[in-house]
Amino acid sequence: LPLNALSRVWGYLNSLELPVWFRPYGLKLYSWIFGCNLDEIDPSDLKQYASLGEFFYRKLRHGVRPIADTVLVRPLIPS
Repeated sequence: LPLNALSRVWGYLNSLELPVWFRPYGLKLYSWIFGCNLDEIDPSDLKQYASLGEFFYRKLRHGVRPIADTVLVRPLIPS
């Protein structure tokens, strides 16, 4: 498989600006497929994410995934 070419195409598609009317539908579908929790995002209005790449690097609301106050931390794996 031409993985380098596929990666470049996927990166290009992620950078395309989505039409405002399509953003809620497309990003909800993406969230459903990949298991993204839309209750955690900030801002919560999906129309504010111009592209899939911008949604991928979204911010989370304060306090939804607190970091433990220890020397070493790791992400929790949901069960």
